[in-house]
Amino acid sequence: MKAILEELEGLEALGAGRRIFGWGLTGVVLGLGLAAVALVFETYFAESEDGDADDTGKEGDSGKPKSTGTARAAAEKAWAPGKAARARKDLEAYLSGLEGPLRDLAEALDEALLGLGDDTERAVLKRYVAYKRAGANFACAAVRRSADEILVYLRLDPPAAGELLPFMRDVTDVGHVGTGDLELRLSDMSQLEAAREYLARSYDAV
Repeated sequence: MKAILEELEGLEALGAGRRIFGWGLTGVVLGLGLAAVALVFETYFAESEDGDADDTGKEGDSGKPKSTGTARAAAEKAWAPGKAARARKDLEAYLSGLEGPLRDLAEALDEALLGLGDDTERAVLKRYVAYKRAGANFACAAVRRSADEILVYLRLDPPAAGELLPFMRDVTDVGHVGTGDLELRLSDMSQLEAAREYLARSYDAV
């Protein structure tokens, strides 16, 4: 009987030991989990602080604030020549086969519109060429080969009927390609020179 009691006491002690071990193991797992969570939060907030510092500027070797936009601007500047080259290639394709005075006029018009500001962009579409500023069209040019002229649509309120130049037309209520209510019908360089004021006004209006 005594042996049986001793054996029972041993089994009870073994069970208690196992329970204590289980509790200890659970505590270790919970501790590791909490530590992992704490590490995640610490990393997150550290990255957030770094992001805030980037927005306000960091100090470089010279001790002066260094804008984080510098790297982005440099990358965009490095990429810009490639973008311009592609746009030029698209324009060449659009003007393919165009020769003589009309070709010269198209080239001069393109130069005049791009020369209005460094922020001018050219987008060559199927039926016309759009010139943009801040993402908005301010001029759209469509070559009419059959009529030896270039139609230019400007984002301007057309002048009163009596003030329209001979090559201008109010197309507010007329369907057409591109964007703009003032149409210029250019067929020679003298008309382009007379239109420069309106090109600039349309650029400034965007």
